[in-house]
Amino acid sequence: MSGSISGELIDRYHRSVGENQFIVLVLEKFYFRSNNRGSMTVTIDNFEGVTKVHAVASGTGQGAIFKFDWGAGDSFINSVINTLEMYKVK
Repeated sequence: MSGSISGELIDRYHRSVGENQFIVLVLEKFYFRSNNRGSMTVTIDNFEGVTKVHAVASGTGQGAIFKFDWGAGDSFINSVINTLEMYKVK
């Protein structure tokens, strides 16, 4: 999966307790279209017997009031979804 998710890895936090694990990833990406940086935080855990992934993008908007992001946030999150799709248990 290395290189599959766009953006630069800024920080990684990992905790293990027995069989359970919790990982937090913080990524950052520059968007030329809106001329700003966006970040994405991804949390991964297996506390309930299955691996759960939650991703949220932030700072991808342009403007103080409307924060219109031209789809940059969704695109950033889709890089995680597309990378992990093959591992999804249906």
